Amino acid sequence: MLAADDLGLPFSRWTGKGLLLLRHASRRPFARLLLGILVTVAILLPPGAAGAQVQQGATLTILRGQVAIIQANGTAIQPAPSGSPVDVGDEIRTISKSGALVTFYSGTEIEMGEETILVVEQLSRQGDKIDVSLRQVFGTTVNRVQSIAGGGSSYEIQAGGAVALVRGTTFALVGPVTTPAGNIVTIACREDCSPASTFNGCNMGAFTGMGVSSSNGKVDSECHTFRVERDDSLVDAAHYGVTTVEQAIQGTTQGVPAGQLAAGKKQEFEGRFDQQADKKDPPLPPQRSSPPGAIPCGTPVQGGGGVTSTVLELGRTGGTFTFSYDAFSVADRFEVIYQGATLLDTGTVSGAATHTLTYNGAVTVVTVIVSSTAQGTGTAWRYTAGCPT
Repeated sequence: MLAADDLGLPFSRWTGKGLLLLRHASRRPFARLLLGILVTVAILLPPGAAGAQVQQGATLTILRGQVAIIQANGTAIQPAPSGSPVDVGDEIRTISKSGALVTFYSGTEIEMGEETILVVEQLSRQGDKIDVSLRQVFGTTVNRVQSIAGGGSSYEIQAGGAVALVRGTTFALVGPVTTPAGNIVTIACREDCSPASTFNGCNMGAFTGMGVSSSNGKVDSECHTFRVERDDSLVDAAHYGVTTVEQAIQGTTQGVPAGQLAAGKKQEFEGRFDQQADKKDPPLPPQRSSPPGAIPCGTPVQGGGGVTSTVLELGRTGGTFTFSYDAFSVADRFEVIYQGATLLDTGTVSGAATHTLTYNGAVTVVTVIVSSTAQGTGTAWRYTAGCPT
């Protein structure tokens, strides 16, 4: 007969229902063996281990339009349906007039505006400890982060090298946005923002926004602050902040005091998050200075797996140029974006082709984004944007 002493346990550990089960188990050899195994596992398993298992995953909700998920293995789900799981390594992409919501643990969520790319770098929950780490390649997001009580828990999102580390805060993040002063990233929050949250190491505050400039994925300026008005949406406030930060970095306001919105800027950014189809932006003054790291037109660009974003200097604020690419045998996607508008989106294609593109606006640069369906060295591509005529 199996007894408590046979397992090396004091008899006092066996009480109530456990003793009753032991007595019943002594009458059935198989049940006696099974009970012995269960008891042994209970002894060896550290207290609380069952509740400390690492959980991963989040859920995607489509708000409007079509949204794509490019999984870590290179598989593309496009269009992705609402309820799609999101895991570590996944890249979520919204296109023109589309939006999505990614819901994490404890009600924490991030809303993606149109033409936004978001990469999930860390996503786990172990007991009360929650760890969420995201990278915003470009675009606009609204982050609603519930108070995180677990020790060591964190929610961070990086854009252009600047890292926002927040606890229990709702904020908007814009960028990187290409300007003559560099690639600018801004953040804006209202009454629930406290010094417990930081942006690029700078303490945040209520009704305050911050911005920095960056190049090659590294921040190269100090934090510049701006006021967030009570009647402004967070998205609008973060967009307004791009102008303020640009003025502060350039050191000249051309007659407009730093921190005030230049004429026409409020209309430019107002409602950008909703993206009304019939809304037209007012003309902006020409911006002819090349941002740091811009590649001259006519220069061949090549690469491999993942997502690559490159700024090309065309030298003119309007004209017509050719865009030639070669995706070779493994399919890739090429996008050419000017002032937030898509001049070309090839979709996922193989082989080579040439397109003639026409643009006209206020800046002299375009952004080319290449998304590969394979990772690492599993693919290669190249393209050249000719100089405009």
